[in-house]
Amino acid sequence: MKIWLGLLILMVVAVSAGLAAGNQVPREGRDAISIPQLINYQGKLTDGSGKPLSGTYGMKFEIYDHATGGTKFWEETQPDVAVTDGLFSVKLGSVDAIDPATELPEGPNCWLQVTVGTTVIEPRVQLVSVPYTYKSDDAAKLGGTAAADYATKTWVTGQGFELQANKNAANGYCGLDAGARVPNSRLYTGSGNGLDADLLDGKHASEFVAGSGSSGYIPKWAAAGTLDNSLISQNGNAIGIGCVPGPGSPVALEVYNNGPKPVLYVHGSELDRNFTGHYADYPAFATHAGSQGGYPVSYGMGQVLGGLGIVAKESNPNAFGNIQFFTGNSLIGYPGAERMRITYDGKVGIGTTSPSAPLHVIGNFIASGTKSAMVTTPTHGNRKLYCVEAATVKFTDEGTARLNGGSARVNIDPIFLETIEGELLVHLTPYGPTSLYVAERGTDYFVVRSLDSTDVEFAWHVSACRKGYGSVRLEEVR
Repeated sequence: MKIWLGLLILMVVAVSAGLAAGNQVPREGRDAISIPQLINYQGKLTDGSGKPLSGTYGMKFEIYDHATGGTKFWEETQPDVAVTDGLFSVKLGSVDAIDPATELPEGPNCWLQVTVGTTVIEPRVQLVSVPYTYKSDDAAKLGGTAAADYATKTWVTGQGFELQANKNAANGYCGLDAGARVPNSRLYTGSGNGLDADLLDGKHASEFVAGSGSSGYIPKWAAAGTLDNSLISQNGNAIGIGCVPGPGSPVALEVYNNGPKPVLYVHGSELDRNFTGHYADYPAFATHAGSQGGYPVSYGMGQVLGGLGIVAKESNPNAFGNIQFFTGNSLIGYPGAERMRITYDGKVGIGTTSPSAPLHVIGNFIASGTKSAMVTTPTHGNRKLYCVEAATVKFTDEGTARLNGGSARVNIDPIFLETIEGELLVHLTPYGPTSLYVAERGTDYFVVRSLDSTDVEFAWHVSACRKGYGSVRLEEVR
């Protein structure tokens, strides 16, 4: 099937009797002439061999702003178009009205696409000058406002203002001359005009805001009806409290406090309670509180009963609720890095991100007091057992053995050997009347003999410097 597109006609009626230039006849009491909101479209429909068709066909009409593709501005479907010997005639806009202000593209790019049944007829047809007179409906308006909405020579009297067209200027009223000019006007000062020289939009001068301020500062009410600078300022994306952030400030919030007060104090009924359960879900300072990935989380800081609480609660089984501490200054050779971590299960790591004990330290630590272990006894309660201190960093091992034929070989634990360096010191304690001595020392053993060849049991104790600490002795604390 193919279509031959016939004549496109836009029927626009323009009544201009008596509207010659300089001799316009007023149209008092009349509405603007109604412009037909239709485009008359005719075409010829043939089959593939060029034979004219007859019958009833459904047709869809669309207006675009390009010959192909583009934006569609308007469409309508006429389901029963009568075709006789190939000829048909329709009125576009009879089903869905065309709004000339929004449904006709601006400029010459106005194209009509016709679809017969499901067959899109190509190419599109360009709508040229005649259809564009469809926009002449705006000629009856000024700035989109109908003439009936403007003042005529009939009096228009309002509270405090009177307007009359073609009124003699000598009367002192607002007059509209033949050129629609306003040579003079006056405010009506008769009784009941509602005007007050001290009023603007019905408000007294005392009701308006006065005051002054500096650029960049958020204003505050200094007194009733008076504005002044507040302590809060903004420069770009940076907010300042008590100061103005410098240009290109790297921080989002800058606070200056030059008094004996806390920089920020947050309190309230929900915060002045123990920082557990529900209250840990809403910390005073929160980097995130609510839901993340569908799981409830809470990260922040707040008051506990008599102290400060840091919270990291995470309900996502694929995430962790760790608290991590970072420090560093790359300018002096210490780039920012994590220094300490408290894991979701309560382990504290210093120098490690995966602590395996309640306290896991990688590196040295110093204690000015004792280093002790607490042990619970059955009858004496909890007691401290203290570490043995030494002038050097020593590891020790001990055990028992028995002479056989006046001699005994003791092999050192290979794991212990991997933790020490330097000379291995051996100490012996016999469990009987004999004289013992170390007859031989190897890299992983030592041999004990008795002077009288007596076979007795003895205890042995070995010590050596911890590997990597052989030269450390009584370091000075700075």
